[in-house]
This record gives sequence, C-alpha cells and structure tokens, in this order.
Amino acid sequence: MRYIYFFLFLAVFLCSTFFVWQKLGPKQPTAKQQEASAEPVLHVDSSNLFLSPDGSVLGTATSAKPELFLLKDTKLALGQKVKDAQILFAANLAKQLVKSDFSVASLRLLDSGDIAVYNQLNAIAIFSQNKDLSSEVDSLQKVLAKAKIDATKILKIDLRFDQPVITFK
Repeated sequence: MRYIYFFLFLAVFLCSTFFVWQKLGPKQPTAKQQEASAEPVLHVDSSNLFLSPDGSVLGTATSAKPELFLLKDTKLALGQKVKDAQILFAANLAKQLVKSDFSVASLRLLDSGDIAVYNQLNAIAIFSQNKDLSSEVDSLQKVLAKAKIDATKILKIDLRFDQPVITFK
C-alpha cells in the first residue's frame, strides 16, 4: 500500500512541476533587452542625432561615437527608421569595426555606393556594400595585423576588390 501512495505522490509532484515549468516557459524580451539592440553606433554629422545598427535614429548616446558624413541630399529626423541600404550598411560596418584593430574616427558615404572609413591616424579603408561585410572586415584585420608585424604605416586600404589594395605612407 505504501508503494501506491508513493507512486501517487510522485505522479502528482511530477505533473505539477511539469505544468509549472510549462507555465514559466520562454519569456518575452524586456524593455532593457530591446533598448540594447538600439544602442547607437554612429553620430550623424552636424546634428545631435545618433544611428543604431537597426536603422533607428536616436537622440542620445552614452559615449562618443564615430561621425557619419551623409550625402548632401540625405536628411534624418529623430525617431525615424532608416531604410536606405547604404546608411544601414554603414551602421552595421561601424558595429563590426568596434571589434577590430581599426579605431574608427569617421565614416563617409560616397556617391558610388561605397563607404570610406577614416581611423584616428587618418588612414582610410574603403568598403563596398556589394561584398560580404564580415569578409571585408576580416580582410581589413589581416592587413592591419601584417602591417603591425612589418612595422609599416598604411595610408589607404581598398577592400572593394578580390584582394585588398594597400597604399603605404
């Protein structure tokens, strides 16, 4: 008889914990988690606006961000969601470059659809939005590592081609 009570207790206990577990299930993202995705990565030139990788135009940033120089006819407004592919590519590029050795000072959108990125030492890296962003950043990182080993100073790195084109000082 004890075994019946034990199994009955065990069955009730297991069922109740199963239902509690099901009830707790996956949670919806909190407001803080959603805000983290909207962390600005670029400061829009001559304004108090900041741009996040998802295309949100924000009014504040927690720290200094690289400058983004837009084309003449491009205007952004606070709260706007950017849909321009070149601007979104620039924002994602800035986010990727934070993890690299290339310390970004500013980004400039070019008429050809390319993006020029300037670092603190005025070296330029030119990116094409027609190529895969992660492969371009990897190529940049390899060039910077080799230049550091060889103790050479780079003036320009053009990543628009199959192999990076490097101009030395």
